[in-house]
Amino acid sequence: MKRRRIPLHILATLILSAHSLAEAPVPARLAHPVLSTVAGLPRDHPGRGVGRSPGARTVPRAETNARMRTRAGGQAALSAVKSPPVPLTVDAGKTLRTVPAWRGVHMAPIKDGYQEEDVIRVKELGATCVRFGFNGMILEGEEVAQASRLHPRTSHPGAGQDEPGTYSEEGFQYLDRFIGWCEKHNLGAILDLHNVVGRRKGEDTRIWIHYHGWPDPKLFQDRFVNLWREIARRFAGRSGVLAYELLNEPNPPHDDFEVWNKLTERAIAAIREVDGTHPIIVDSIGYANPARFRGLKRVADANVIYSFHSYQPSAFHEQKRPWDFDVDGETYYYPGWIKGRYWNREQLRRAIQPAVEFGERHGVPLFCGEFGCVSDCPPMTDMIYLMDQITLFHELGIGWTMFNYIGRESKAYWRSHFDCNLFIYYIPEKKLLRFDRKINFLRFFLEKEGEVLSLDQPSDRDVTIYGIRERCGRVSLLIANKDRFQDKKARLTITGLDSDAAGLVSVMDTRTDDFEVKGRIGLEKGRAELRLPKLSITRVDLISRQDGALKPNPLCGRR
Repeated sequence: MKRRRIPLHILATLILSAHSLAEAPVPARLAHPVLSTVAGLPRDHPGRGVGRSPGARTVPRAETNARMRTRAGGQAALSAVKSPPVPLTVDAGKTLRTVPAWRGVHMAPIKDGYQEEDVIRVKELGATCVRFGFNGMILEGEEVAQASRLHPRTSHPGAGQDEPGTYSEEGFQYLDRFIGWCEKHNLGAILDLHNVVGRRKGEDTRIWIHYHGWPDPKLFQDRFVNLWREIARRFAGRSGVLAYELLNEPNPPHDDFEVWNKLTERAIAAIREVDGTHPIIVDSIGYANPARFRGLKRVADANVIYSFHSYQPSAFHEQKRPWDFDVDGETYYYPGWIKGRYWNREQLRRAIQPAVEFGERHGVPLFCGEFGCVSDCPPMTDMIYLMDQITLFHELGIGWTMFNYIGRESKAYWRSHFDCNLFIYYIPEKKLLRFDRKINFLRFFLEKEGEVLSLDQPSDRDVTIYGIRERCGRVSLLIANKDRFQDKKARLTITGLDSDAAGLVSVMDTRTDDFEVKGRIGLEKGRAELRLPKLSITRVDLISRQDGALKPNPLCGRR
């Protein structure tokens, strides 16, 4: 029997149809009940991983699609498909709100502490603030002498003894130096008490509940309150302090909202005895889980900001980490099916919705102190994920600091892995390693001041657009093509700009570490067409055109 070849255009249509069906979100009533529940748990929750047989390997839907498309020339056929242009409409005069004032990075506590060069480096990124993590044990008792090499036993009489109210002057001098560097370089520091006596790590619950043979939790709670009074007393008048964050990722067992609500009220009252001006940040419980805002109590103090962390979907955020017990070794793509749920920008929005509703209900500001993803995510899916996160924060008016600035490491693993860090200082070679693509991507959001544009997202769910009208008048757009297999065309229609508007187009994709300039763009009757490469972020900067030459306004800055 003679074999017949399937015409190329039919093969392409079949493959594209399979792609659409495979990637479409599953209706809520069809979602796996166990996986849907587990996906909402905090990243450190012991219940994560429920619903999967030990040793079983499940192939993610996205991985199945990738195999299908690379089979028998499917990739080439799919790329040949001619899709209609995606319509994108921008009114440059229609804005949502001002870009959040707090835009920066988290600086996790590190051995040997930070130096002025670290503050300078963060400032050069364009950050307006840092979330400066420090452990309370460098300031007070309970093995303070062993807590850090910065604070030797000779730092004060009684150091190293578990004596409430006995503080390490050298520990406070470290904070004082860091704040001084921030003041010198015009950077605001959020003082993030990352751990404290009675809650040295997430699993240390002495500050929350009483176990047989342990001291009364009130002892640790009193020390916590008194420590904050002392911190505020010393730094009340310092311009380098942006805010006090009471405790990173509080985690009372059994979702005990009441113990945290009462403790925050006591700590805030103690701070206000000596400092009536600096804002205070309160995290939700469950490791700053946005879903736990349902039990968070609004305090009477009007100068309090409420904070959450955004690491969902955790399987994407932490994939390939060799030290995490619940990492399965699979490759996960964003957007796509992850642990039984389709994750995209809309799902990220739903994940933080409880926090958003809390803020709207009480009329209080919100802050995201940590979010990010590891460097082992498939290239550019991490940048697209971060773009969806940050643009949501900007549209909702939420300040943010991304996790994390730097790691200082000695193991060979860190020569080729950044985890969530922008930089790695590799100690054996005394070498600073840079994650250039993430640094250059993040700089776009850190440096730009202005108004967030009010934009309707296109019907094509693989395309997202974000825009800002800068104070200098320039309009900058980011357009993501999230499709991993197909280039797209976009038809851009812009109103609210001068008729002589023109600009530059640059692209970041898997082959580049920065936005690479592709050429100029000129509007014809307010319209222009763009090519959006697969798995890429296209940047359009529209500026004034005078006498046929592009002349960027210097007020817009270097980016």
